[in-house]
Amino acid sequence: MQRVPILVTDNGSSFLSRRFRAHIDGVLHQVRTQYRTPQQLGLLERFHQTLKREEIYWDVYRSPAEGRDRLAAFRRRYNEVRPRWALVPVEGGDPVTPADVYCRAVQVQIPAWQGWAKEAKKKLEDLLRQDAEAA
Repeated sequence: MQRVPILVTDNGSSFLSRRFRAHIDGVLHQVRTQYRTPQQLGLLERFHQTLKREEIYWDVYRSPAEGRDRLAAFRRRYNEVRPRWALVPVEGGDPVTPADVYCRAVQVQIPAWQGWAKEAKKKLEDLLRQDAEAA
């Protein structure tokens, strides 16, 4: 069984509408950011800024298929190869990648000021556990 992709959105009226929910039902699992937490959306905005600066602005894609392939390769590199300064293992050492944390269960130190990140991680773990139980 294939996992349903997760779509992270803010709480704008367009993302709360019944029409939007009907459109994504069964195709995407929506996770909305918590109200009044701009830092959560900031993480997504930072990803989009990096994507544009490091991939999109450097070349003209010859076709939509090439664009999809190149963006998929960027996402893999961004999540599986590129370490993050904020992801330092509990036992110390060099920063790790998001794939190390979310796929290989490397435990990281989450700064106290990022309590919202602990809650988001718990929600993601619950979703993944539910998917595994359903499979």
